[in-house]
Amino acid sequence: MRERSQSVPASPNPLVRTFNTLELQRDRSAEVDIAAKPEEKAAIAQMIGVEAVDSLTAHFKVTRLARSVMHVEGEVHARLVRLCGVSLEPFEVEVTEPVDLKFAPENSAVAPGKEDAAIAESLILSMDEDPPDPIIDGKIDLGAVSVEFVALGLDPYPRKPGIEFDHAALQPDSQPTDSPFSVLAGLRSTPPKKSGP
Repeated sequence: MRERSQSVPASPNPLVRTFNTLELQRDRSAEVDIAAKPEEKAAIAQMIGVEAVDSLTAHFKVTRLARSVMHVEGEVHARLVRLCGVSLEPFEVEVTEPVDLKFAPENSAVAPGKEDAAIAESLILSMDEDPPDPIIDGKIDLGAVSVEFVALGLDPYPRKPGIEFDHAALQPDSQPTDSPFSVLAGLRSTPPKKSGP
């Protein structure tokens, strides 16, 4: 899986799909499907810097691992239109990214008599190098997760299939005709003129 940044995006999230963790009080897990609407796709395209988003779908399974630790796993799939970095022609690409994240409340106070649950949570979270993503007001925004992982799956140097980058066009000529060194070489090869009668 690709490296993620825990930073908050500068622009507002164009795809909001919140999952209320209270839904898992009786059931241990839940399945969630997401599909972006036309107006959301236009806003997503602008946010992630592509020409168009033809479709964006996701399927997640949310599982309660401990008292307040949630595990989100699944896959995000998108069909996009991008500009070729070489020819500047638009072309279609597909992005499919796996998702495997843990979520926990930002400030979780341990209720009296719940010390064992807190220890279990600490053990679960210590198994990961990265800190868990925050559960805010008991909710997880799976729409924001979807957009983030589509953005992570974008090639930073998009190239339309069949388009080759011409490296030779960027190489300077090996011996430019107007180079000062070529002028010196010409002087050296010219025989010196004899003076006198």
